[in-house]
Amino acid sequence: HSRPSVGGAPSLGGAGHSSTRGRGGAGREHGPEGPVLAAGALHQWVWDSAAPLWESGHLGEAVQAAARTLNAHLQTKIGRRDASEWKLITDAFSTKDPQPGRPRLRLMEPDGSDTFINRHEGAGFFARGCYQALRNVLVHEVNQEPSEAYALQALAAFSLVASWIDDAWVSTAD
Repeated sequence: HSRPSVGGAPSLGGAGHSSTRGRGGAGREHGPEGPVLAAGALHQWVWDSAAPLWESGHLGEAVQAAARTLNAHLQTKIGRRDASEWKLITDAFSTKDPQPGRPRLRLMEPDGSDTFINRHEGAGFFARGCYQALRNVLVHEVNQEPSEAYALQALAAFSLVASWIDDAWVSTAD
């Protein structure tokens, strides 16, 4: 069983260059090889849920599994089962004070600074974008299997969201 990687993986390019084909790539050439992203470097929640499907060649389903698992971890972390995906992420990363039954994730102390606002709003926008542009599209595009490069990039995006959720602390209304 091989682990996917972006950069020097033979399936994603040749010696010295990598080429991205399929979604968003259209065969364009990139410059010299850069760092390699091995699947094992992805957040554990993402890769552990995606790996069995990836290994069997079900790349779109692997991304969907990562998205479902991430949603479940977020629900568990903030103790909410009444919302998922868009609504859950919106509430979790809100810069507003926590409300009863609507805790918030905090990536830093809520000091009202531009950095606080940017980190939380940016994380929320990015996470919602992952669900809208990646997970939802894969679910609704029947018989459209993503390329290996696209699927790995999607897993990397969900991995970043997983890291933010994992690293954040929960702020509740007292």
